[in-house]
Amino acid sequence: MSGRIQKSVKLLLDDYSCDRDIDPINTLAPPNKESVAKIIRLLQRLIFPGYFQHTSHLCDTRKENLTLRLEALIRCLSDQISLVLPYLPEYRTRDACEMRRVG
Repeated sequence: MSGRIQKSVKLLLDDYSCDRDIDPINTLAPPNKESVAKIIRLLQRLIFPGYFQHTSHLCDTRKENLTLRLEALIRCLSDQISLVLPYLPEYRTRDACEMRRVG
């Protein structure tokens, strides 16, 4: 197992050295840890509703429940995307409100 992990680490580090736009790790605007955890929880509840569903927060219908969860997921993803957009050259001149609409 350790050999496989070391091989995976080497492959990832080699890949990171390709100097692509997506590779730099920007510590100035990291993703919000709580938001990422919320996104994961929402995805779990959408994909595996029988295992990760909170019955105390259920809506009257499955359609309403699914709609609310998808809206929450889209909102969380949009918030995180809007944090990254200012670092892309084509979005550097846009203001925060415009970024929110794009994200």
